[in-house]
Amino acid sequence: MKLSATIITFNEEDNLDRCLKSLDFVDEIIVVDSESTDKTIEIAKKYTDKVYINKFEGYGQQKNFASNLAKNDIIFSIDADEEVSVELKKYLLEHVDDIFSQGYSAVATPRRTFYLGKFIKNSGWYPDYKIRIYDKNVCFWDDKSVHESLVCGEKIFYIPKNCDLYHYSYKNIEDHINKMNKYTTILGKEKSKLSNLSILLNLFIKPPLKFIKMYFLKGGIFEGYRGLIIAILGSFYEALKYIKAWEHKNG
Repeated sequence: MKLSATIITFNEEDNLDRCLKSLDFVDEIIVVDSESTDKTIEIAKKYTDKVYINKFEGYGQQKNFASNLAKNDIIFSIDADEEVSVELKKYLLEHVDDIFSQGYSAVATPRRTFYLGKFIKNSGWYPDYKIRIYDKNVCFWDDKSVHESLVCGEKIFYIPKNCDLYHYSYKNIEDHINKMNKYTTILGKEKSKLSNLSILLNLFIKPPLKFIKMYFLKGGIFEGYRGLIIAILGSFYEALKYIKAWEHKNG
C-alpha cells in the first residue's frame, strides 16, 4: 500500500530536515507552507518537488488542504518537529497493508518527546498516542483553533509501544514557555465563553490537580529535574489559560 506523507510548515528550518529524512519509505511527500520567512521551503525542495504555499487559516484547514493534494488514499500526516523512528518505519512497512485491509480507518502511533536532552517516558507524556495515518476518504481534520484532531470512524489501530514517533517539541525551556504563551492566548479566548464563576473555579482547581497528576500519578517524579519542570509548567499552562480567559472576558 502506498503512503502519501503530508507536512504543514511555518519557519521550521530547525526541524524539517530531520523529519523529511525519516520519510524515505513513503511514496510521495507533500509540504504545505504558510509563507515561511526562513529556509523552510529551500530545505523542503531538497526532498520533494511537491511544495505548496497556502495562506494559513487554521491547522485543520491546512492539513485538509495538504491531504487533498495527495495522489494516494492513505495519508501519513506528520508534524515538522516529529521524526519516524527506525522501529516505527519497520512496523509500517510490514503491517500497514494488513491494517487497512482489515477495515481500520486510521492508525495511532505512540509518540515519545525529547526534552532537555532526554526522551521522556513518564509525566503523562508517553505513549501519547496520536492519529497520524488515515484513509482520507473517511477521515478529515476538524477546525479547532489549536490542538486539532482527526475525525474518523471508531475503528482505529494502535501501534505497539516502542515503535515510536519521536517528538522534538521544545528546544529549551524558553521555547517551551513561548509556545505555552502562544497556545494559551488562543485557548483563553475559547475558555472566555465560560461564566466568570466557572473560570475562577477552574483557575483554582485545575493547576494544582495538573501538577499532582503529572508529577505523582503519571510518574514525573522518576524523570528527575525534568519531571519537576514538566509538572510545574504543565500546572502553569492550566493557570495561564484561565487567567487569559478572565482577561479576555472582562477586559
